[in-house]
Amino acid sequence: MSPDGLWIATSGPDRVIKIWSAETDVPEIVLRCRGGRISSLVFSPDGQWIASGGEDNTVRLWDVLLRTPGLALHGHMSSILVVVFSHCGQLVVSGSEDGTVRIWKAGTGESRVILDAFHHARAIALRYSPSNIQIALVQTGNDRLKLWDGYGENASVPLECGNWLDSIAFSHCGRWIAVGGDQCVKLWKWIDVTQKWEQKLKMNYFYGRVWGIAWRPDNSDENQNELSDDIQGDFSDKGRDEI
Repeated sequence: MSPDGLWIATSGPDRVIKIWSAETDVPEIVLRCRGGRISSLVFSPDGQWIASGGEDNTVRLWDVLLRTPGLALHGHMSSILVVVFSHCGQLVVSGSEDGTVRIWKAGTGESRVILDAFHHARAIALRYSPSNIQIALVQTGNDRLKLWDGYGENASVPLECGNWLDSIAFSHCGRWIAVGGDQCVKLWKWIDVTQKWEQKLKMNYFYGRVWGIAWRPDNSDENQNELSDDIQGDFSDKGRDEI
């Protein structure tokens, strides 16, 4: 969704990016990609650009106003799992199945690797704040969530999630992580006192694997920080219809 909430960008197996008005059911803008299937889309902070990443190992920039492709950013050796813009819109950060996270200059295409996990990744989440980059990564064949705070330099103790993991999302305030897997979603919170991540909630009322997960964009930092008092427990024994 665009920052102003007026536009929604979607893509599918047809390798076409469609930009919809939030008030209609007809796409207003159609952008055709020559590469592989697109797996990640994000608007720039000013809404003028979209960054996409997908199966052709390439991050692509699209000018929404002119409805034309911009730079194609090459460097990853495997499919792109996630792309995010910096708050200033001048940088793009991408995470790939090749286990690397790259930071790009949107104007020139220059990049450098800020994290190399030396193993293929199944899921990556990124959060870019004005002073930091948070990275969460799950490696193929592993049920542990690894986190880095900073430019791939400060690694925390891996979180033992205990089930197959397919999706990760940071809250907007950066103090919560939602993890989706095999019929389960778990919420973890960063605790300042202990300087550790703690699991606060487990929801086992899904019928299959959770492939995607997101935080509601209108939750403020203050509201998300207050979740620690309101959300805690294990819903494993509750019936699906109760939640």
